[in-house]
Amino acid sequence: MMAGRLYDASRLQLLDGNDSGIVSFFLGLFLESVPPAVAEIQSAYVAGDLARVRALAHRIKPSILELEIRSLAATIAEIEAGVGLPGNIERLCSVMAVVVRQMREELQ
Repeated sequence: MMAGRLYDASRLQLLDGNDSGIVSFFLGLFLESVPPAVAEIQSAYVAGDLARVRALAHRIKPSILELEIRSLAATIAEIEAGVGLPGNIERLCSVMAVVVRQMREELQ
């Protein structure tokens, strides 16, 4: 389905001169905060709380863009705007599952 790594942490490496420690730190923060927010987006949608869906999408969008998860850039912007639901939420969840697996593999 999707070949290669779905994110690019090279921008993070520029922050501290290619220090892999900073990349690991930020990937860890991403893993702590974004997957729970994605689950919360799903729950808020099921509960009919579209304002919460949009607010959560707004909150995680910078992380998705900073890690250059290009396959989710338009998706998260549309969720933030309340467009294309529930299809975009399903896409967010499925792509994020792959991203999380790839990040965990990289951090091992």
